[in-house]
Amino acid sequence: DAVTVILERLDNLNSLPKPPDEGTLFVGSFVDGFFGNFAGGYHRGLDVLRRNGWKGHGPVPWSHEPNRGFLRALSALSRAAGRIGETEEQERCRSFLRDCSETAFEELL
Repeated sequence: DAVTVILERLDNLNSLPKPPDEGTLFVGSFVDGFFGNFAGGYHRGLDVLRRNGWKGHGPVPWSHEPNRGFLRALSALSRAAGRIGETEEQERCRSFLRDCSETAFEELL
């Protein structure tokens, strides 16, 4: 998917010749920016779910098309967290995604 392609391309940037620290700083900042965007999508999705009666736990079915944006953002947030070394956040998001939708978990991660 698009998130995977973007993160793979960022990894490729790390292999380019560069002065010490400058390239790493650039790529790290770029991934941090994506992480922030995914977090924003995740929080907007939570707001919509709660406005529609979701209580913060329980299923968020992948089969219901409007839920997919939230579930995709949660998956992307997990993968981006892993890329920047935020392993606790990565695992929290993975567990949350699995709790929300096993189907989304299998499809997206």
